[in-house]
Amino acid sequence: MLDPSSAKLEELRAELDDHAHRGQRMGITVLYVLLCRVLVQRRRPDDVLAAVDAAQTIGRETGELLFEGELCRVKAHAFLIEGPPDARLKAQPLLELALAVARSQNARSIELLVAWDLADLFSGQGALGKARDLLAPVYGWFNEGFETADLKEAKALLDEFV
Repeated sequence: MLDPSSAKLEELRAELDDHAHRGQRMGITVLYVLLCRVLVQRRRPDDVLAAVDAAQTIGRETGELLFEGELCRVKAHAFLIEGPPDARLKAQPLLELALAVARSQNARSIELLVAWDLADLFSGQGALGKARDLLAPVYGWFNEGFETADLKEAKALLDEFV
């Protein structure tokens, strides 16, 4: 299991950056995505933004854009962690871009996560109908895996919109 201490996270980030600097770029974006998810959980927005930037740079250079939607999603989370009054204004366009990317790639699990995040954002603005209309069809696409955490949480959020 990954030790989430700050020192270990910094060590992991330095190793990823070193591998990328030495030209080992293919396949590394997924590692940055995982690092970003941990950094979001640790509420370290500046580190998330730096890791996303590094991953997106590598993705553009290598053409490996498989995780672009997820990188936009975690970047939006970094803005939401910061919590300034305009955090939602910064996060929403990123989430909308992430949703478009996920849809264009037929990345259904990422699409679900992004739709869930956007629906949560909309519900926080009092737009429950808009939130439901976004999340319900994405959730409805799935015909198995309902015991997974992502689908359970999406269903719980949908139930709040009734």
